[in-house]
Amino acid sequence: MEKCDKNALVVWNYWEQCWNLHNPDALDNTHVITFAQNGVPIGVENFKEGLRSFFLSFPDIKVSVEDIMIVDDRVLTRVVYRATHLGIYENIPATNKEICVGALELFLVIGGKIVQHWHEMDHLAILNQIND
Repeated sequence: MEKCDKNALVVWNYWEQCWNLHNPDALDNTHVITFAQNGVPIGVENFKEGLRSFFLSFPDIKVSVEDIMIVDDRVLTRVVYRATHLGIYENIPATNKEICVGALELFLVIGGKIVQHWHEMDHLAILNQIND
């Protein structure tokens, strides 16, 4: 398997194992401990806690990978998040409303692990959908 293919597989596993199986502990297999998001070193443990909190708000969340592009050690995915607002999110109690929002997610993969992740999503769209 070529390096680019391996990098894509790491990112694919991140989406499937962590997000679609709701398993933040899967980050241990896909991310370095000193992981950074949007240029800020947050570490894997802090990221796990953030995901656990998000999964409480949207316990049925599924992410579909619509496109994946690989250039050297970078993997770009265009994804769609779909979920139902069933818990508190941004101080908003559960509304039972469905959300659907797209995002661009760029990953830097080195040595078979995600080192950095740049996340571009319209968070206002989520708020608008649950407040509608």
